[in-house]
Amino acid sequence: MERLEELPGINRRTAAVVLAEIGIDMSVFPTAGHLASWAGVSPGNNQSAGKTYSRRVGKGNSYLKKVLAQGALAVSQGKPNRIQAFFFRIRRNTGHKKAVVATVHLMVRIIYRMFSDASRYQELGENYLQSRKNTLTNNR
Repeated sequence: MERLEELPGINRRTAAVVLAEIGIDMSVFPTAGHLASWAGVSPGNNQSAGKTYSRRVGKGNSYLKKVLAQGALAVSQGKPNRIQAFFFRIRRNTGHKKAVVATVHLMVRIIYRMFSDASRYQELGENYLQSRKNTLTNNR
């Protein structure tokens, strides 16, 4: 629980629900995408002939989705960090609700990584993605 509480937006109650729903053993899920799909927060890609069809959030673990959505909203109101920067970047382009779901997806991927590698959350800063993008463009 202490490791989960290091993640922005996750308090003790949220960590308890996440542990109760997912567990600690990540060998059940082959990849982070499988966990996100099981939780019901994986992005949809329903396109045909240039038309985009319904993009509803899939069925999944409703308890986990609700708790992590609250955590994503808490991140958006809290101290500046990498996850908050991600939330606002997505919200600017797609809207508030889709940004919440995308942030929950990011949090699920981080949780999977933390438990599968037995690592801790490391805050990279709110400018991490921008600095990484600048580094990649300068190396070309």
